Amino acid sequence: MICFGKEPETTEALCSDGADNDMNGRADCNDANCVQFSICQKEENTEALCSDGIDNDHNGLKDCAEESCKSFKVCDSGQTACTEGAGSCASNYVRSYCQGGEWQTETCDIACIEDKCVTCEGAYGADSCEDGVYSYCSGNQRLTENCKLGCEENRCLACIPGEMRCGEDGSYREICETVNGVSQWVSETCQNDKACLDGECRGCETIGKKECSAGIKKTCNSNYEYSIENCEYGCDDAGDCRVCKEGRMSCGDDGNSIMKCV
Repeated sequence: MICFGKEPETTEALCSDGADNDMNGRADCNDANCVQFSICQKEENTEALCSDGIDNDHNGLKDCAEESCKSFKVCDSGQTACTEGAGSCASNYVRSYCQGGEWQTETCDIACIEDKCVTCEGAYGADSCEDGVYSYCSGNQRLTENCKLGCEENRCLACIPGEMRCGEDGSYREICETVNGVSQWVSETCQNDKACLDGECRGCETIGKKECSAGIKKTCNSNYEYSIENCEYGCDDAGDCRVCKEGRMSCGDDGNSIMKCV
């Protein structure tokens, strides 16, 4: 967010630069220091300004007491009621509007323009991104952000299409894809007890888990990677390598018995 120094708004230039220079919550003509300058003195020359109950030009006279207001019907008849729906900007930040025959006021967060309080987007424009700087509205504030990867359209580039990374717990991976013209991370769960390693689902998720098929035994090690072992005699039903060839006969250690591999 762009901030300004705490310089008192005591000159006509500082009272018309659009900044709250002394950071007191009031900028330009809404600051009490600025009402002395002609740029902030709003001439009371409309029915709305002549019946809003505010001394808009700060000359000590308000509404029908002003000579320029006497030609309006509201002052000529002595009535104080206002026209329903009428409105005006009493100052750069204060809006006056007629409701129920009486004037009401509201303070605008951004500014009062053309009888209405404008939104952040209305005052500063839509979100934009140029030269790696993203400018956007958040509530009533205009903020800026430096884009690490540069800009795309009117926002920061979220990721580089085709880039992959692992999720925090290693059970999924994320792939950067372009969706409706905008880059974003898309998640993909690693299936079959695999875990994400270097952006790919190629590791394992449960340490110690083993599987054996086609004479190859795989065991999930402490690095969540598969340790590979070639089984000389093939695999058994428990997922381990067989220790002998099925049907093979051998003598026992005592020399009196016969052992058969099953």
